[in-house]
Amino acid sequence: MRIISGKYKGLKLRFPKNQKFRPTQDRVKEAIFSIIQNDIPDAHFLDLCCGTAGISIEAISRGAKQVIAVDQDTSIAHKNKDLLSSDDQAKLTIVTKKISSFFKQCTSKFDIIFLDPPWESTQLYELTLKQICEFDILASSGKLIIEYSKKSNVPFDDFQFSPTLYQYGDTMIGLLKL
Repeated sequence: MRIISGKYKGLKLRFPKNQKFRPTQDRVKEAIFSIIQNDIPDAHFLDLCCGTAGISIEAISRGAKQVIAVDQDTSIAHKNKDLLSSDDQAKLTIVTKKISSFFKQCTSKFDIIFLDPPWESTQLYELTLKQICEFDILASSGKLIIEYSKKSNVPFDDFQFSPTLYQYGDTMIGLLKL
């Protein structure tokens, strides 16, 4: 697992091979960031279910102003944050909480929100989409990116988003705008 582009291009991140983490594949990550590349500089970026914080660090590498990475287990995310310069470490805030608890105290709006929960957690997709709308944390011109399995049924139609869908093997990417 590595950073694909930007300031930290080629940086190898720590990754527990025998754990529950499923990192975004390099080709999928490259596709996501090529879609949103013009939106990243100076963006406020939220990485939900951040796992190793690979997406968060990729966003910082490409010029995001601030990144908040949220997950229940952030032990590896903290180790990967330590690989960054002190200036960039200051741009990355890692929050160890359930997503629902994070939303209850969040007062920020984000230009880009990335969501990649465990693929078998279909209820987490629905709950998170509902809370993003309820807590109004996506900026008016913001983008929401959801990574999920092509076998999953993500309930886009239940919300006010208009999705553009991309498929990379078994991986689906939903790009949603308000």
